[in-house]
Amino acid sequence: MEKLAVKTYNVSEVFVVFETEQGKVDCLNGLATTGLSRLRNNKSVLPPERLFRGEHILSIRVPPEPSSVRWNDLDETFVVRAFQRTITSLITLAIVGATCVLVIHMRTKYGVVASALTITASTTIIPILLRLITRFESHEDEGSWQTSLYIKLTFALWVVSALLTAYITPFTDSLAYNKRALIPAMYTLFIAEMFKTPIIAVSDLYNNFKRHILGPRQLDQRRMNQKFQGAVYRLSARYTEMTKVLFMTFYYAFIFPPGFIFAGVTLGVTYWVDKFSLLRKWKREPLLDNQIAKMSRTYFFSAALAVYALMCAYNYAGFPFDNACKLSTTVSSQYVGTFNATRADGMPVNITVPSGSYNYKFCQQDMMKYSPFPAFPPIPQNQPAGSHWMTPGQSFTNVFGWACIGVLVFVFFLMFSVVAKSLYRFFFRPQHFAKPRPGVSFSDVPDITGYIPEFFIPGSLFPTLLCDVSKISESMIFWDDINDPSRNSHNAIYDIPGLYNEENEENVFSTIQYWPPEGKA
Repeated sequence: MEKLAVKTYNVSEVFVVFETEQGKVDCLNGLATTGLSRLRNNKSVLPPERLFRGEHILSIRVPPEPSSVRWNDLDETFVVRAFQRTITSLITLAIVGATCVLVIHMRTKYGVVASALTITASTTIIPILLRLITRFESHEDEGSWQTSLYIKLTFALWVVSALLTAYITPFTDSLAYNKRALIPAMYTLFIAEMFKTPIIAVSDLYNNFKRHILGPRQLDQRRMNQKFQGAVYRLSARYTEMTKVLFMTFYYAFIFPPGFIFAGVTLGVTYWVDKFSLLRKWKREPLLDNQIAKMSRTYFFSAALAVYALMCAYNYAGFPFDNACKLSTTVSSQYVGTFNATRADGMPVNITVPSGSYNYKFCQQDMMKYSPFPAFPPIPQNQPAGSHWMTPGQSFTNVFGWACIGVLVFVFFLMFSVVAKSLYRFFFRPQHFAKPRPGVSFSDVPDITGYIPEFFIPGSLFPTLLCDVSKISESMIFWDDINDPSRNSHNAIYDIPGLYNEENEENVFSTIQYWPPEGKA
């Protein structure tokens, strides 16, 4: 640390807290510029007194919650962050690919029940692996990190739990009831999901082992307290569990309507188990903004709705899922009678062909597999010439097909509006507005804390402070240690005597300034 202390470090971020919201908004509006102006450093868009050192446009924005700032990642460049996310995304693809190969092997060798159980086990292990690899990413705040994890988790679990099952199931087994069929696999998947998450959450084997086995055998109070910390939970994982169940339900809604009942029970049980865990078992996590909620609402819920419309339309059009089209001719007399045959699985069967039976020919009823492009929309008019299988009773296919287009258009404009807002902020100057809160200021709210640089070391009971906090109000820090009210034992500036120099303007540690409001010192 002594060698690092003699180096010069550039400032990465500056956090400013205003006493009133109007003051914050005045600052945001006074320094607001377009993304293009910041990229080009177009100094003409601001008065000279509002430029940093008279030369540079400052990039300002509303910061995340103080407890969610990842202070040790603020200095990473965009290139480094992009490289890290590229590598972790490639590893995610590799994990999903390996899981798909394993599930296909289990289905081929042991049947649908074994493959469904493998999928359930994979959806338990994959989140653990993805959390480990996402730790190598640098993010400015916890919300951004959890959003990145949420994207990876949702992609992986949607592919493994829903898309993979549809891919490995033959089209003609969609409504069958045998060991290769889709419906038994759906029953196994939904029942497993209904019990898996609550059982794992309630049993909490790892943390109970720490509390009741390891905790009482520690050598001192500090180590024992570490074993009694609450379980770690991730909001991204909770959202992923919800969207996974919804996506599975929507994807197979037409073929497996009981999925709605299973999903309702699963989500209801998960709600009460999570509520119990939040109040009784989970440890306190950093406060997050609405990044995950916005991402989920704008993209993933919208995508699930689009998939629901698409799959209902295509599945309704593909009924009766036998790839057989009836011809107008009857069978030849040489085929009339009872015949012995052997199925693909080796089982002998008797086939009886009565007189007057009609001939059938193969026709592809899965309109998503048409070449070179899928038939869209899936309506009777898009059936191949000479291969018509839809009966007059399937006239409702037109409604499904055109409603599917309407839903897709709605989802497109919903997602495009988000992109349009980003483009608008890049080319046009944003405007900020304050919510009227008469008589309420920052120092009047007891639970609001300041931006205090700190770093959490795994296994520690408290974060490690990275700045001198002796001259600020104690209310600025959101945690307390009753054994050390000054928090000096948790401050890195005191680790090496003489390393911190209050008079040195180029200190290795972060600098914090506090100006108390008038009459509130």
